[in-house]
Amino acid sequence: MRQILKSKRALVILSLLISAVFVGSFVWKQEWGKIGHAFREASLFYMTLSLVPMGLAYLFRTFRWQILMRPVKRLSFLQTLGPVLIAFTANNVLPARIGEIVRPAIIKVRYKKSFTATLATVAVERLMDLISLGILLGYVCLFWPIPPAAAPAGGTADAGVFNVVKAAVFLVVMIGGALTFVLVLRLWPDRVKRLVAWQPTLLNLVDSFIVGLSFIDHLRHVLLTLLYSLLLWTMAALSMYYSALAFHLSVTYSGACLTLLSVALAVAIPQGPAFVGSFHWACQLSMQMLGNPEVPSASFGIQAHAVAVLPVTICGFIALWAMGLSLRQIRRQAETEAGQETDSTKSETG
Repeated sequence: MRQILKSKRALVILSLLISAVFVGSFVWKQEWGKIGHAFREASLFYMTLSLVPMGLAYLFRTFRWQILMRPVKRLSFLQTLGPVLIAFTANNVLPARIGEIVRPAIIKVRYKKSFTATLATVAVERLMDLISLGILLGYVCLFWPIPPAAAPAGGTADAGVFNVVKAAVFLVVMIGGALTFVLVLRLWPDRVKRLVAWQPTLLNLVDSFIVGLSFIDHLRHVLLTLLYSLLLWTMAALSMYYSALAFHLSVTYSGACLTLLSVALAVAIPQGPAFVGSFHWACQLSMQMLGNPEVPSASFGIQAHAVAVLPVTICGFIALWAMGLSLRQIRRQAETEAGQETDSTKSETG
C-alpha cells in the first residue's frame, strides 16, 4: 500500500510539473495588454454562442454513458448526468485526471454496483472518443484548413501534412489495439477467463469488465454510442469555431476540428487541474498554423478554455450538492477502490 501511495504522489508531482512547463511557455511570451484589448474588441455574441454547442456536447456525452451503463445499472438521465458533471469537475480542480475513476466511485457509493464494471464503461467511452477523433482527422485531411500562404518558407506546409499523417497512424494503432482488446473479451470470454483462472482476483476483475462491455451485444446500442460520440465531438469543434469567430480569426470548421484534435492530443497525458497551459498552448499554436496573428490566437485559447472548463465545473459542484456528496469524499472513495483493486491483484500474484 505504501508503494501505491508513493506512485500516486509521484504521478501528481509529474502532472503538476508538466502543467507548469506548459503554463510557463504560454504565459511568458504573451503581451497581456494587447490580449486585454483583444477581449474588449471581441464579439460578445459569438462568445456567448460558443456555450450552446458545448452544452450540447455534454448532453450527448450523458446519453452515451446512459447506454453504456445499461448492463451495469439502468440510470435515468439525471442519475447519469450528475456523475458525468462531477467527473469533469474533478478533472478541472484536481490533478492527474482523477475524474476517470470518479464516476465508478460514485456508482459504487450510490448504487453499490461494481467499480470495475463501471470503469469498463469509461474505458469504452475512451475507445468511442478515439474513433470519433479519427473520423474528425479524416475530415481535416479531406478539407485541409492550412492555406499555403500561411506556411513559412521551407516546406512547413508539407511538414504539417506529415504530422497529420503521423497522428492518423497513431490513432489507427490505438483504435486497433483497443478494438482488439474489447472484441477478444466479448467473443472469447471463456478462453480469457481460463487464462486467468489461476488468479481469483484477476478473474473477478475480468468478469466485471466483461459485464461492462456487454452493451456491444446489441448493434443498436453500439451505433447509438458511436453517433453520440461523433455528435459530442462535432459540437465541441463548433464551440471552438464560434470562439475563434469571436476574436475575428480566419478559420473554417475544418480548422476548428484541427484545433480540437491538437487540444485532445495535448491534454491526453496526466496534468494539473483543468489542463491549464497545455490547452491554451495547443489552441494558440493551431490558430497560428492557420495563419492567424499571435495575440488573437492566444486570446482565443483563453476563451475556449473558459468555455470548456467553467460552466461544467459550476454545474458539477451543483450536482455534488444535489446528491449530498463532497469532492473530497468521492476522491477518497475513488482512490480507495482503485487501491483495493491494485492491492488485491498484487497479493494474488505475490
